[in-house]
Amino acid sequence: AVTNGWQLVLAVDGGGDQTITFTGGAAMTAQDVADEIAGALTGATASAVVSKLKIASDTTGASSSIEVRPGSTAGLLAALGLSVGTYTGANNDIVSVTVV
Repeated sequence: AVTNGWQLVLAVDGGGDQTITFTGGAAMTAQDVADEIAGALTGATASAVVSKLKIASDTTGASSSIEVRPGSTAGLLAALGLSVGTYTGANNDIVSVTVV
């Protein structure tokens, strides 16, 4: 479950930190999470695909990246199945996780 006030810090294509602060609660679906991210993220898209969250850079190729940055709420990362690190254009799914 995603708790109100939890934060996800992302960097797109090596850019500066972008902080998404969630306002949702326990009943959030993958689409709800994607909508909150999409409303606050520049240079990337967030969508729900078959109950999974996908975040993808607007660019393609080896220089394309989504970085999950330190400063993200640990409980949120655990709930989304994410860890701090960089996902590049070489990854098939840049970020694709099941939201429970």
